[in-house]
Parts: sequence; structure tokens; C-alpha cells
Amino acid sequence: MGEKLKKEKQKKINLNWKIINRLLFALVFFFGASYLIGVNDLSIKTIVLQRQKIKIFELKNVIADLDLQAMSLGSYTSVSQRLPGLSLVKVDKVEYVAGTPAVAINKLNR
Repeated sequence: MGEKLKKEKQKKINLNWKIINRLLFALVFFFGASYLIGVNDLSIKTIVLQRQKIKIFELKNVIADLDLQAMSLGSYTSVSQRLPGLSLVKVDKVEYVAGTPAVAINKLNR
């Protein structure tokens, strides 16, 4: 009988170790898969971030080129070169109308 009890105890201990080993294997597998998924997600986000930074850099260059083009089109030399084609009349003498300060004061008092 003593030997039978020892064998039953040994079976229970072996069964407990089997359960613990399976549980540890499941935990290692779960955390390993979670780690791989996290690393994969992080690397994808890094690639997307790099692409967005490149796109921002390219758009800044386009904006700088457009600003430069706008400044060159609005410059005096560019405007003066395009004026003869517009058939405009040149103004020689300009006369300004000036009022007296008393007239301005009277208008404010009304």
C-alpha cells in the first residue's frame, strides 16, 4: 500500500508539472506573439512617418518655388516688361484736390 500511495503522489506531482509546463509554454507563446505584433506595428508606423516627412519636405520645396515665382512675377522689371502689351495710357501730370481744415471740422460737428 505504501508503494501505491507513493506512485499516486508521484502521478499527481507529474500532472501538476505538466500543467505548469503547458501554462508556461502558452504564456511564452502569447507574449512572444504580442511582442512580434508590437514590433511589426511600430516598424510600419516608422515607415509611414518617414514617408510623411519626405512628403512634407517636397511640399515645402514646392511652396518655396511658388513663392519665388510669385515674387518674380510681381517684381518691377517683370511688370514693366509686360506693360507695353497692355496698351495703357501714360499719366504725365496728376492734380490732387485738397480741402481746407475748416471744412473737415464743420463736417465732424454735424
